[in-house]
Amino acid sequence: MSQTYFLEAYNYHRLVIFFEQVPLVTKVLNIQESKEIKQSERQMVVNHIINLLETAEETLQYVDMERGRVSSGACKTLLARVYLNENIYDKVLETTNQLLGKYTLHTAGNTPYEDLFSGVAENSNEIIFSIERMATTGSIKTGHYVNQIFFLKGMSGGDALLASTPGGSLIDSYPMIDGRLIKENGSAYNAKEPYKNRDPRFYQTVIYPTGQIKYLSEGILKSTLYDPENASMIIPEQLYNAKEPSPTGYMWNKYVDWSLYSMVEITDCTNDIIIM
Repeated sequence: MSQTYFLEAYNYHRLVIFFEQVPLVTKVLNIQESKEIKQSERQMVVNHIINLLETAEETLQYVDMERGRVSSGACKTLLARVYLNENIYDKVLETTNQLLGKYTLHTAGNTPYEDLFSGVAENSNEIIFSIERMATTGSIKTGHYVNQIFFLKGMSGGDALLASTPGGSLIDSYPMIDGRLIKENGSAYNAKEPYKNRDPRFYQTVIYPTGQIKYLSEGILKSTLYDPENASMIIPEQLYNAKEPSPTGYMWNKYVDWSLYSMVEITDCTNDIIIM
């Protein structure tokens, strides 16, 4: 029940962020009630979220939860986010202090940030709560579709949808390696070399023109130049003048499952979905 309380709190928290005032439902509604229910006062919903998380945490603090399950730490982390969103900073500090020493940043390898989301480091102690995914073996789907949604044409044997691509505003939001924004005074940003010396997370989140892109060839995962303006590019389907190129010129790298299995089965990815 405590995990259910957390999930309810998480969803109401997102609703409050997106819509401010939403109906607060605490019982099963009949058809007529569902047609007549009104928006609740925002503070009433926030108080409900806090009560759910405090109740869940009281029980879960005595339980050692496995990966993919809600833990006491997940409750406290979400509670801190709620307090932060409400500008209750003393409660943010009080709650986050209780998490000190329980979680650590993942820094191993050359691409530690990417590895958290690709599945390589999904057992890292940095991850507080995630939705566990694995290869489907029966009638119930246990993988996910991110590769099909994110992939460009010609990357694998599956039918890529190009349903989500990063936009220019996101690219511009990444600072330089020294922390300065690209339009900030003293920034080393050069419009002629827009992808040079950017924050390391940029390179691990986005596949950009003149960068490298991975693709599947005869069962082998390979890497090649991604340059949609270069007619000699190995994957012609990705050229700007191709039938279905990236609509923005970019592709997501974050959350892609680069395992050989998921490069073939692009609708059955096995990397966990990290929530916090």
